[in-house]
Amino acid sequence: MNFEKTPLKIKEIIELFHQNKIEFILFKCEHILSGKNKNLDLLFKTKEGYDKASILLENNGFVLYLSEKVEKYKKMYVKFSTEEYTRIHLHREISWHGLIVIDKKDIFYNCKKIDPYFVLPSNEDQLIIHAAHCIFENLIFKDYQMERIRELLGKKLNKNYINERLNHYGWKKEFHHVVNCVNKNKQPKKSKLILKFITHSIKKPNSWTPILLKLKNIIFRKINLRRKGCLISLIGVNGSGKTTLANEVLKAYRPLTDSVSGQKGYYFGWVPFTPWAKFLSNKLKKKNVKLFREINETKKIKRNIIKDEIFFICNYIEYLIRYLFVIYPQLRKNKLVVTDRYFYDLYGQYNNSEKSSFLPKLLLYFPKPDYTFVLDAPLDSIIKRDKNTKVMHKDVKKDKIRTVHDRDYLLKQKRRYDFILKKIKANLIDTNEKLIINKRKIIKFSWKTISK
Repeated sequence: MNFEKTPLKIKEIIELFHQNKIEFILFKCEHILSGKNKNLDLLFKTKEGYDKASILLENNGFVLYLSEKVEKYKKMYVKFSTEEYTRIHLHREISWHGLIVIDKKDIFYNCKKIDPYFVLPSNEDQLIIHAAHCIFENLIFKDYQMERIRELLGKKLNKNYINERLNHYGWKKEFHHVVNCVNKNKQPKKSKLILKFITHSIKKPNSWTPILLKLKNIIFRKINLRRKGCLISLIGVNGSGKTTLANEVLKAYRPLTDSVSGQKGYYFGWVPFTPWAKFLSNKLKKKNVKLFREINETKKIKRNIIKDEIFFICNYIEYLIRYLFVIYPQLRKNKLVVTDRYFYDLYGQYNNSEKSSFLPKLLLYFPKPDYTFVLDAPLDSIIKRDKNTKVMHKDVKKDKIRTVHDRDYLLKQKRRYDFILKKIKANLIDTNEKLIINKRKIIKFSWKTISK
């Protein structure tokens, strides 16, 4: 193995634990040494070492992603930046779903030190661990696991030790089944492995509570209506760079969201969504009525206040329904959702919004994002910018050439967005800064929420 390929962040954590005299073994992640994995799994000799490692990770900016409330005997810590996503799994027993299946004393007794910092289980124990991982958790083999097991089977192994330990653990038959499947390059029978998990757990009453607790948590998460994901919304003056920044944030977060619950980019500007909004929109198009332009007509002296308020209330209902049917379901699935625009833009876009009695209140009663960023830039910079046509809603079509609004209208927009910034306590982003700087600002604000 080429230890030099081990990710730098992983090396730093291993070195930190050794400096603090914590005894641990690399657990089912030997391939990390050759750079084939960025997850670090560590098995600790004592609970004291396990607890000390948790404190050290938290002191170094890691966030607890999975606690023992999710699964007994293990924790998962994560840390994210625009450069790298690091996941550290801490194990105090060799267990899956709260069921201890291997005695860790055997692993520590037979371990081998291959480097001052890298300690691995023996080849025999590595083989047992990878087989157990399939039998008691995954029920299938991933390609790297098949490759690793074939590599281990090609080495000189103490088969008497393996069989003696498997007899003691009580799953020798299933071990040989999965090993034979690897030799034949096929997946094991799931029904056989599930049955073994059930019968093995019945024999161990101590495992019943953690298994039932995990099952209860899984069911509760499925039926729980609470919003679990993270919603980031980018709003601001026309031409402030919302779409570009939204796409860059989604791209940067891909390593994190791929390993969690996924992500969704969404254009949340005005698009008819409900049947009545689509019907009205088509009617106005046929009559060549430009509603936005008419409502925003700066030369209009007399305004119909009642009509304006009805317009804002109808928009609130339309946006709320769209939120409930498009955004909320994604957040329930624990996804990251980044929106280009939000309901708040309604106040920023319309001249007569400042005279509305209802709209400022409606801003506070609309579902609040976890993070709202108001994008701004000097007026001359905004006017010069080209339109970015890559938007995140398939039904939205925009011209390649921006229709530049007059300076007076844009100045008023900036004033209204400044009001929104203070009203909803949002965060300000100066898009005259470099794109990478603003991307890092958003990630610095939000990554811990996404990881929890």
